[in-house]
Amino acid sequence: MILNPNPDAMTKMITENASEEFLHSLSNYCALQGFVEDQFGLGLIARAVEEGISAGDTDIAALVEIEKNSPHRFEFFMGLSGDQPICARTAWAYGKSGGSISHALSVYSCQLRQPNQVKVIFEFLKNGFQESSSSLDLSFEDDSVADEKIPFLAYLASILKDDSYFPYEPPAGSKRFRNLIAGFLKTYHHIPLTASNVVIFPSRNAAIENALRLFSPRLAIVDEHLTRHLPRQWLTSLALENMGTVDSLDDTITVIEAPRQSDLMIELIKKLKPQVVVTGIAIFEAVTSSAFVHLLDTTRDVGSRLFLDMSDHFELSSLPGSNGVLKYLSGSPLPSHVAIICGLVKNKVYPDLEVAFVISEEESLFNALSKTVELLEGNTALISQYYYGCIFHELLAFQLACRRAPSEVAYHTKIWHAVNTMLHEMLHEMLQHVLQQL
Repeated sequence: MILNPNPDAMTKMITENASEEFLHSLSNYCALQGFVEDQFGLGLIARAVEEGISAGDTDIAALVEIEKNSPHRFEFFMGLSGDQPICARTAWAYGKSGGSISHALSVYSCQLRQPNQVKVIFEFLKNGFQESSSSLDLSFEDDSVADEKIPFLAYLASILKDDSYFPYEPPAGSKRFRNLIAGFLKTYHHIPLTASNVVIFPSRNAAIENALRLFSPRLAIVDEHLTRHLPRQWLTSLALENMGTVDSLDDTITVIEAPRQSDLMIELIKKLKPQVVVTGIAIFEAVTSSAFVHLLDTTRDVGSRLFLDMSDHFELSSLPGSNGVLKYLSGSPLPSHVAIICGLVKNKVYPDLEVAFVISEEESLFNALSKTVELLEGNTALISQYYYGCIFHELLAFQLACRRAPSEVAYHTKIWHAVNTMLHEMLHEMLQHVLQQL
């Protein structure tokens, strides 16, 4: 039921104990009658709905003719309370004999998602819309998908409106995108990073392969879940017996696959002493940082370089879950022999659109990885960086007031305990003084 279009008027006219008869009569307002019909094309007042259901004055002869020449059957009802449908021919005969017929009335409510951003998209497409309209789909079954896709398309339209080409960005990735990643990690996980600690790669697989090619280890241990796209010769090489031979001319990288479980991985590292280790964290070990710390210590003692993949546990969310690796980084600097790989692999809108970033606090590694990605991959596609950049930007724009760094929370907690203790002491002294007076 649609009442007066003026909501302020409704709050003054309707009381909590208003009867149904009053509300029904109120919906048949006349002060602004015609306003709703003119704007939306259909008068959704109670009287109009009731009259629309009744088909007594509707000429259905044309519908009878359609039924005669096609298998389609229309639905009418005998009277206003009928629940068994009859076809147009039967309804026509019943109506001609003095019977009352009715039909169903469907009312649809439509709402345009994010109208300002949709306007930007259509404004960009207005010149060539006929050619592109068939490929533009702004219908969504999942609101979360719409919340990601529409802002991205609007941002992309605003970029291309000014320039018909993408600008050149540094090999390490767009400075804006790297700042957004660092800002997200600082805001949501309290990790003090900057853009100079982040290198962008086209994918997690590209980041892993580039890291292995950069260091060209004689032996690398790689998580079995991360070896699928590595060169086959790396996984079939049996040059283990020549690992200690300095003058060997064979520069093939030998990759040993290992389970993701940290205790088994650590055992292999201690025995094989690889130059590079690439591994993820098992689900049951991801919440706390203990498994990560054990890997840090073991690789440092053996002299291995560690690339830890946290893609499966990284959440682009305003309320991300607990992550042991990020929890460690919030309180301790990343050791020089360790780098973090994170592929953004949970894309529901564009499942094939992936970007990865590598975190390192060692400047020489940052520079080396930047040169490697340019040499072996070229620059990461800007459209991918724009897409994920929009998500990071939205998350940074949405701030929860209760978010504080753990150190800040601890600081305020200490102050509260100190004040609380002082108040207790003052109260105790006052009580002692009163007792002495008595």
